[in-house]
Amino acid sequence: MNYLISLVIFLVMATLIGGYAFFLVWALGGAGVPLGLVLFVSFLFVVLLLSLTVAFVARMREIKKEEQDDYRNY
Repeated sequence: MNYLISLVIFLVMATLIGGYAFFLVWALGGAGVPLGLVLFVSFLFVVLLLSLTVAFVARMREIKKEEQDDYRNY
């Protein structure tokens, strides 16, 4: 149960990366999407990826702290 949130974060990140790759192939493959829109979506992707990475690392630290607290209780 402790790793459920981490699994969800991983799945969301994988979906974002796949969706972004699909968008780049579609946008740069001749769809006529303006470069400004591609750069804006790229900026949003980087912000989402960084925020999810921070959330993942924070959750892993929280899990590690819970395990250390459990050892101290025995």
